[in-house]
Amino acid sequence: MRYYCNIFWKSIENIYQDILNNPFVANLANGNLKLESFQHYICQDSLYLIDFSRSLALAAVKSETVDNQLNFLAFAKDGLEIERILHSGYLDEFNIIHHDKKTATCELYTSYLLGLGSYASFEELVAALLPCFWIYSEVGKYIYKNQTKPNKYQKWIDTYAGEDFDKSTQKMLDICETIMTKANEEMLEKMQKTFIKASKFEHLFWKSSYDLEPAIG
Repeated sequence: MRYYCNIFWKSIENIYQDILNNPFVANLANGNLKLESFQHYICQDSLYLIDFSRSLALAAVKSETVDNQLNFLAFAKDGLEIERILHSGYLDEFNIIHHDKKTATCELYTSYLLGLGSYASFEELVAALLPCFWIYSEVGKYIYKNQTKPNKYQKWIDTYAGEDFDKSTQKMLDICETIMTKANEEMLEKMQKTFIKASKFEHLFWKSSYDLEPAIG
């Protein structure tokens, strides 16, 4: 049982419910998501993943143990190699014109993570990186259970509901639980703060794609 992780999850249950209630998720599950919303999402997510992987690498630099250095470097490598390969396939399949211009939401989220990598503690950074693993895993499983078949977004659904992504998520949760167990009360409060804030960014990211938020760059 992950005592501290469960406490953290309870603190974002309302945010997670807002994500499930977002039309992007509902329409992804029934296959009726507008193509332009999915195109928007994949393009922004590919930009996000680059900086997310950088943030994971920064966590490796900040770690005081060799095991966690290796773990976070592996996460960073997976983010660049595996998920971006998947996105490259989507670029062709869904006729997505890729560009390097972020929306304000994507820019704020990635800047927040990279900022933590620069000035915050290892613990705070790791807590902020957790929602991208955990929320995606939960959303992927939820959509998989509630999807309509056939679904043109099946590849995306299978990826985030799949065993490989679940293994990565469970590993990240184990790492976080160990860190939380060793943290004092003040550090736990700081970690929970960054965890909640990053979870809010996750919600805004889904919303921005459904709303077709324009790029700012």
